[in-house]
This record gives sequence, C-alpha cells and structure tokens, in this order.
Amino acid sequence: MQAADHILLTGAGFTHNFGAPLARDVWNLIFNHPEVQGAPNVRGLFLENQDFEEAYNITISDSRFTPADRQAIQSAVREAFEYIDRTVRDWLFTVNSPHPVNVYGVQKFISRFAGSKSRPGLYFTLNQDLFLERHYYNGERPAMVGIQHHPDWFSSRFLNQKLGHEHWRNLTSTALDVSGLCAGHSFLYVKLHGSSNWFSSDGQQRMVIGRGKLGQIAAEPLLAAYWELFTQVLTSGNRRIFVIGYGFCDEHVNQVLAKAIDGNHIELFVLSQKPASDLKATMQSKPFGDRIWKGLRGYFSGTLLDVFPADQSESAMWRDINRKFFSAP
Repeated sequence: MQAADHILLTGAGFTHNFGAPLARDVWNLIFNHPEVQGAPNVRGLFLENQDFEEAYNITISDSRFTPADRQAIQSAVREAFEYIDRTVRDWLFTVNSPHPVNVYGVQKFISRFAGSKSRPGLYFTLNQDLFLERHYYNGERPAMVGIQHHPDWFSSRFLNQKLGHEHWRNLTSTALDVSGLCAGHSFLYVKLHGSSNWFSSDGQQRMVIGRGKLGQIAAEPLLAAYWELFTQVLTSGNRRIFVIGYGFCDEHVNQVLAKAIDGNHIELFVLSQKPASDLKATMQSKPFGDRIWKGLRGYFSGTLLDVFPADQSESAMWRDINRKFFSAP
C-alpha cells in the first residue's frame, strides 16, 4: 500500500517516560501478586527466571503447570496491566511532576506522522497500554482500523476516566483485508500486539505476551492484518522509521526491520537514553541485530524529557530531529 514517508514505532520505553513500568518492573508486579505467591510452582519459576514473558509462556504451555497455576499468572498479568493503566491515567503534565515531559510537544511530534487519505501516516506500537488514547488529544485524530472507536478516545475527556465496560472491545473472528481496513484514513494507530482493553475473538482477555508471538498474532484475524500491514509498509517503498522505547528484543519485529534495511526500503532513526556503544551491544545480542545496526541513519541519545522539556522550550535535540529525520530547515 502507499503510505507516508515517515513512520513511528514505539515500545514499552516510550510510556516509561511518563512513569509506566518497563518489563523488568512488570516481573515485580506479577511476582508480588497474591495468587502467584500462593502457587508454589509459579513462584518457583519466577524465582529462577526474571524474564516475565518467558516465565508466562512456560506456565501457560508446559504440562507441569496446573490450570490453577495458569489462572494465577493470568490474574497477575491482568492486574499488572490495570496498574499500568492507573499509572497512565494518573499522569498529568506539570512542571513539578516526577516525569514532567511536555506532552504538548509530544502531541505535536506524533501529529507530524499524519499523512493523507491517499498516503496515510502510520504509528505502529508494541505497547498494550492506553497512553495514546488518553494523552493524545491535540493534532489529527488517528484511526484504529478494525476497532469501533469510543468517542472519548484521543480526547481530553478520556484523560482521567476509569476504564469502564463501554471502553472494552471484542475482536472479530473474520479474516480482514488490510487495504480495505486502511481505505479512507489519513492517520493510523496500529497496536501490533493488541491492547489491554481488547478481548480476543474467542472472548478471552488475551494479549500477545511471551514467546511464539508471531503464532499468537497469526491466530487473531485483526492482529494478522496489522502484521501484514507492518510487513508490507516496511518492506516496500523508501521510508524513514523513528523508533522510541523499543529494546530490539522481539525476533519477529527485528526480522522485518532487517529485511527492510537489507532492501534499502527504510532508514532507521532511534531515540534512546543508552550510549550508542550500549545500544550496539544490545542490538548485536538480539536476533538480526547486526543487520539492523547497519541500517542506523540517525541516533539521538536522550529521553523524551530531553526532547520536550518541562519549560516547553524548543530543545536543541528537537531541532536536530527536525533537521535530520523530518528534513525540516
């Protein structure tokens, strides 16, 4: 499909700029849950394995674990995401906030990725939280294709609302056409791993977590269509992708990035608080990381707070991003 030249991809580190936990902190939330503490097999597994996604996957798929064990970890994961949503819901931009990122600057940045109906802009995310639905309310409103929008999403009305029954969505079990989904939209917000307020097509509250993520995606028609869109857009045309908060840990995502870079279809730009040497070491320890590193065209060492400071001034880093990524004078 035809798409705008500039693409955004975010991971958990994006929302961490506003106080949400990273994966290592989600381990704590799950381990501390009373049901996990009351399930000796699950507790023992978590003591041995600090990768919560791997521990989750083992508990769900390994026959050594009982239905009660699986219920315990699913309850813990559900409450962990409820905690994340409370954190997101309670965050407000103030100069004295513990995370005083200028959200208006972030909103303007995100709106730069909007396109046109003939060449829609794309914001892909691996996050399942509701930060964007709650805190992006200036700029062009994005479409979440295949999902019936609640009128309060992407407006200040949803900023502090508790998640109610009316905000939950059931995914279709019918196969979906990617081009048909995108037709008529100029800005798309695509949650590749699902959302914490979605029920899967079989009626379960299930998100793409753990190992075998590509298989989980393929089993859900909407997510399969999203993944086809991600693959098509990145591996065709000549585009630039800006990555924030993704640790390059997902093999299936890395494989598409590497293929796109090898074919000279994308130029990669990254915002990370890691020094470049640490980012290189991290990438090269992950699947396809060597190939991805070779496609890096721009690197900005800092956080969103560095780019969009609390005093709402225009930072030197933001000017640099404008010149080098958006090619603005």
